[in-house]
Amino acid sequence: MFVGLLASVIQGIIDAGGSRAVWQRALDGGRVEFFNFDPDPTTRHTVWSILFGATFTWLAIY
Repeated sequence: MFVGLLASVIQGIIDAGGSRAVWQRALDGGRVEFFNFDPDPTTRHTVWSILFGATFTWLAIY
């Protein structure tokens, strides 16, 4: 299963024109955003939502 997933990812990167092209398309489309400190709870991925979610995930383990 892992080999099939890896083969699909590699083929997709090759078809898109390489890893730089994939990264550039992600940047152009606004899909790459690091350190979003927006406190709005309806924003899907922010630093706060990830920290809050990770805290409760780790608390459940221990």
